[in-house]
Parts: sequence; C-alpha cells; structure tokens
Amino acid sequence: MRRNFLVPWAIVALLMVGAWTSRGLASPLTQPTSPPSGPLLPPVATELIGQIGGATYALDSSGPYVYLGVGPRVLVLDVTDPAAPQQVGQSAALPTVVQDVQLSGSLLIVALGEAGVQVLDVSTPAAPTLAGRLDTSGDIRRLALAPGRIYATDSTGSLQIIGLTDADHLTWLGAYPGQARQVAAVGTMVYLLRGTSMLLLDAANPANPVLMGAYQSTAYLEAVTVINGLAYLAAGADGMEIVSVTDPAAPAQIGHLLTPGASKGIAVDGAFAYLAADQDGLQVVDIQDAAAPTLAGSYAYAAIGSALRVSSGHAFVAGKDQNLVIVDVSQPAAPVRESSFDLPAAVRRTRVDGTRAYLADADDGLWIMDITDPANPAPLGLYRTPESPLNVTLDGSLAYVAVGDSGLQILDVTDPGQPTLLGSYDTIGYAFDVAISNTLAYVADGPRLSVINVSQPATPTLVTVLGLRDARSVDIVGDLMYVADFRSPRGLRIFSLANPAAPLLLATYPYDGAAGEARVRDGVAYIAQTVGLETATVISPTAPARLASMPLPGNSYSLALAQSWAFVACGSGGLQIVDVSDPAQPLVAGLFAAPGSARGVDVQNDLAYVAADTGGLIVVRITPLVQASPWFFPFMRR
Repeated sequence: MRRNFLVPWAIVALLMVGAWTSRGLASPLTQPTSPPSGPLLPPVATELIGQIGGATYALDSSGPYVYLGVGPRVLVLDVTDPAAPQQVGQSAALPTVVQDVQLSGSLLIVALGEAGVQVLDVSTPAAPTLAGRLDTSGDIRRLALAPGRIYATDSTGSLQIIGLTDADHLTWLGAYPGQARQVAAVGTMVYLLRGTSMLLLDAANPANPVLMGAYQSTAYLEAVTVINGLAYLAAGADGMEIVSVTDPAAPAQIGHLLTPGASKGIAVDGAFAYLAADQDGLQVVDIQDAAAPTLAGSYAYAAIGSALRVSSGHAFVAGKDQNLVIVDVSQPAAPVRESSFDLPAAVRRTRVDGTRAYLADADDGLWIMDITDPANPAPLGLYRTPESPLNVTLDGSLAYVAVGDSGLQILDVTDPGQPTLLGSYDTIGYAFDVAISNTLAYVADGPRLSVINVSQPATPTLVTVLGLRDARSVDIVGDLMYVADFRSPRGLRIFSLANPAAPLLLATYPYDGAAGEARVRDGVAYIAQTVGLETATVISPTAPARLASMPLPGNSYSLALAQSWAFVACGSGGLQIVDVSDPAQPLVAGLFAAPGSARGVDVQNDLAYVAADTGGLIVVRITPLVQASPWFFPFMRR
C-alpha cells in the first residue's frame, strides 16, 4: 500500500473534477444554491523539491561507513574518524520514514512501513541508487537477512519471507501468520519475537514455515540476536536473557542479567553484549560466561534509541535526541562518547522568514535552517529548549518560543549560528502558541491566556491572565485577538484589544472538533480542527457566523494562508491544499502525502514548508495548473 510522495498533476486534475462540479466535500451548510459567481481557481500540482532530517529508527555499518535511516532517507556517513563523522551521500527521498536497514554486501535492504521493502545499491557510497522493491500488503517494520532471503516483520500480523536472489526483482516466497515484532535469522532458522515469546521456525520451505519450538519469558521481549547457538534477548525491564537454541525443539534459558533501565536493543561483539537501555543509556555486558553474565560498564545517556551496531571498539547508536551517537567501547568498563551526528528529528511547527526557516523540534529545540536553496535546506544553528517547543513567532531579530511547561522563551537570532536566550517567563499553564503585538506577548497557555510585557526582553513581566478552558492558539489582527480554546465548550474566543493590557471578550464562536490552530484574514477565521477545516465570518466580531465546515483526512493540526489557498497540515492525511477563494465553499484542490505526519506548515512564494514530525522538514512546490484546457475541465469554460 505505497503512498506516493508526488501526486502527478493529471491525477490531481481528474480527482478534482468531481469535487469541483459537485462540491461534494462540503457540509450541507455549504452547498451552493446557484453557480459560483467568481472565477474558480484551477487545481494544483505538488512536487517534492527538498527534505532534511527526521527520526532515526535504524542503522547498519560496514568498514568505514554507517548507513543511517533519517526520516525518509538513508544517509551514508564516513566514520573513518569516529570523532568527526562526515556525511558523504544520501538516497533520494523514499516514500515513507525508514524503519530498518540491513546491509548485504553492496546492497542495503530498507524497511519502509506501508511502502514495503526497497533495495539500494550502495557500491558507490556517495550515490545510493534504487535496485529493486517489493510493495507488500502490510506494514514492514523490522528485517533479518539470510542467504537469498529477507525476513520482514509486518505490523499487520505476520512474518513475510522475500526472495533476494535477484535484487532487481524481489519475490514474495511465503509468510508465517500471527503477530511479528522482531526477528533474527541464521540460515533457514528464524527467531521471531511475539510478546513474551520467542518462536523458532524452520523456513527451509518458505511457503510453509514450521514451528519447531518456543521459548517463554516473563518479560516483554524487545530485540534478539543469535550467535553460535545462543539467542541474546533484550528483555525490557528484565534486562538481558541468554537462551540456548541448539535444540530448536527445546530452547532453554542459561543466563540472565538484570540491568539498569529498560533494554530495547541489543548487539553482540566478541565477548561483550551491548544493550540500549532507553533512559539509562548504553550497558556493556561481559558474556564470556554465558551462564553468569556481568555488567562491565555503562554510558549514561538520557535518550538513547534502540538501534545499535558495534564494530572495532565503537558503538554506533541511534539516539532519540541525536540521529547518531558514537561511543568508544574499547575500554568496556569506561565507555566514552566520541561524537554525534544530528539533524532536525521531530519537526512539529515551522515559520519561514526570507532565507531562514525556524523549526520547533520536539526532540531538540529550535532549529534555524538556511533555505537560500530550498532544494537543499541546511542547518545554521540550534537552541536547545528545556522542553519540547510547541510553536515559534518571529519579530525582527527575536524569536518568541512557546515551550510548554517552561512557558515563554525569547531568543536573539541575529546570528543564526548562535541563537541566544535573552529572557524567559515561566507561565502558569502550558504554553502552546504566542502572538506579538507592540510590546506585549499573548501566550496561549493551556487553560488560560497570559499577557506578558516584553518591552525589555531580558526581563519579561506578567501583565494579566485570562481564565479560559484550554487555549491552544492565538492570532492578532488589528485590535482584535482570536484564541482557539480546546476543551468543551470549545470555541474561538474573540477579544477586543482596545486596552491591550486588558483584553475584553466580545464573542465565542462554537465548533464541534478540537482546534489545533486558528488564523484570521480579511474578516474570515480559518480553524484547523480535528475533523477538518472550518471557516467563519468574523466581520462583526460580536456576531461570528459559520461559513463552512469541511471534513479532511487525518487530524488537522495547523494551517497557513496564502493568496486564495489554505494549506492544512493533516497528520497522516498529509498536506491538504484547499481553495478558499470563496470561504463559504472551500474545496480540496491538491494534496501532498508527506512522510511521517504533517504537523505544521508555512508558505513562502510558491513553496510550502511542511513540518512532517518524524519525516523532518519537507519543501513542496505548489503549481496551479493555469494552462489546463477548458475542454479537459469543462466547468472552467467561461
């Protein structure tokens, strides 16, 4: 079930014909009683032109290279000098976020979730190229390789067996039904993790794998590797278990070690096993006596990932707040961090200003990116906020960041390479969004709205607090403020700022869904809520009225307005481009199926910058099909 990145314009056009002739996506309140009086905008085509960053769930290594899944790409890093890893190449953007990678000679097998499996030729590390693919019916998460075989766990509930004899033409060989979480393989023997069980399968006949035996643990089994007749299991809070599998019909535990933290990943190299223990870092275990493993050392790291490889005295670990962390484990009793490689990992919101994009990254803080060349965004600087930033507003050389429980932070971004903290104010609630008007910052602060004097950025002071239900977004137009309130009774609160220090509630516009973000332009409020896009007239601020309520796929988190379009970030529904030339009759004119989850969007000229969460930052060119033939679009004839 591949989700294509690009939606060819002809397909978009065909999809739009029905919508444009029937307006079928609108609610009964928006159905026209007569033909629209104004000109209809043509549908739009979307084209991916740039991407950077994303979450890292997978890596593999060989010789001087580490192959790292970062969002929807595979990056190739040269780690000849582990203290200074260098990116030397990357794949083209793949259909979805990379879930796992396994190296087989000069071939890299890539698990791509619902896009199945792809094979990259990495014989030229600077230019990985697609060799073959197989789009399975499920959602591929983890891989294990054996000669001529790919064993892939499918989150829909089975183990998929794929032939790798011809990398250009992958073939489906068979499956084993039931839940499949993690997998290891040695020849035709497959070790499949299923909850607290490890199943031992003989897949000599891939069309009919045979269950040979099962090992039952008391812990939830997270990962497995099998070497010399022993299965080493990462057993969550129970640490590590060592199981003899020499007799597949009677697997038996021979060793166990309770380690700090919850073990999520495992690698074995020589006399040591290495456990990725989530919040407790990297644990090094001496396994020379498999019956009595002992903790040799540890590297404390607060947000370590579960994917790791160990080679030549170095552990390569996918970190949760770094894409890659390299740890020197040549002295097992005293592991030392050597270096890291980091890009934006979990981008939730973005603001664009000229040649810079400001990214609110849930894992890192506020990234500043150079978008002089939108096809190749590049990091300029990073400010690590105390908690996950939720939104950012720009005002000249200042960035105002809403940082959840930490409130409002004010950064000087004059030098984008070294953003610095000027001042902060720890609000009472949970800061979701911020708007600036003159010398006041209005912070959507969870159950309330806080007004803060920022005339002296180094010493912001509280002016007043408005009691609301759960303020999530704030927008200011002229002397009016619009606040999206999340909890029931939900609504868009409209305030007068005639006295800016004492906002006066004028009216509340109710809606059914839960608002993510509301923006106002030309007397119309556009509200991205869980169920889609809502438009309301606010020309009379004391009497707002609904114009339209349009359902959209996914979960509508945020929006941006440009010309006659509303760009709505709809999570798993991607970027939805809505024609709002008549806000009473909105219609979908284009879409872009972003990898990850579209959580935020900003628009500059003909480019949409999409904060795609685990997919990183996505740059999409928007092209109205102005040359479309009126005979192809009969409803466009004048």
